Amino acid sequence: MHRSNNNFDLNTLTIFRRVVELNSLSKTAEELVINPSTVSRKISDLESFYGVKLLLRTTRTLTLTEEGKAFYGYCQSIDDLLVRSENEITNTQVEPTGLLRLVIPVDTGNLAMSDALNEFAIKYPKVVLDLEFSNRTVDVVEEGVDVWFCVGEAANQSLISKRVMTHRRYLMASKEYLSKYGNIESIDDIAPPHRQVLNKNPFNYKNKNAIKHLPYSIGVNSSYAVFKSCLAGLGLAYVAESLVNKYDTENQLVTILGEELWSEAVISMVYPERKLKPMRTEYFLDFMSNYFRYI
Repeated sequence: MHRSNNNFDLNTLTIFRRVVELNSLSKTAEELVINPSTVSRKISDLESFYGVKLLLRTTRTLTLTEEGKAFYGYCQSIDDLLVRSENEITNTQVEPTGLLRLVIPVDTGNLAMSDALNEFAIKYPKVVLDLEFSNRTVDVVEEGVDVWFCVGEAANQSLISKRVMTHRRYLMASKEYLSKYGNIESIDDIAPPHRQVLNKNPFNYKNKNAIKHLPYSIGVNSSYAVFKSCLAGLGLAYVAESLVNKYDTENQLVTILGEELWSEAVISMVYPERKLKPMRTEYFLDFMSNYFRYI
């Protein structure tokens, strides 16, 4: 049954959402320029209104209950809803605003997306980009992340996955390495004493990973570091073509069996399925899709 409560308003939803995202009553109060006691009272008003506990509060931590997690999902678009309704009613110009949380693989962010991210920030100055460059797996809903740039497709079927770019890697070695260990004319030649530079990131191989059986002297989860190690003659490696074109200025790397051996990494934008996404999220998804469509 719906409960009547004169103290409950839409601003309370915004307060609850920021408490969850900042994990702090005091930081929320500071950001919204209100008293901490007001923040605490508004959360209590919400819990009284729905008759359930949303947050478990101690002197040190805030923890969402299961009901709180579900309610937080409904609150994430409240700011955008209020802005849109105000603009439609007052017939003013619509402009995306607010905080946009993004998690991007380290190499992808540093080497492929920095220009696009900067261009978006310049074009939409009222959107604040909160960037985390990390290779970790992200729980988009649980962490309140707006867009996660995922290698491959997301395992969670409740999320939307939209391909934004593809990196192709070819098996390569430096000229110095080949002069020491011998040229490779066929897959059968890929055997010890040849060795590899181990890339710990997952790829999809056209046929098979032809160097996985080789010993390695260095293993790393950075494509750029793999490129540098391969360039230094430390072993065979699958190297992104874009890195070679940009950084192998002296043409020291040689492609090996290019028609047979290559790998492919698809980068997808992963985000929650919502009928009403924040305007900043919609603009960002469209911007990134268009940006990488033409390069």
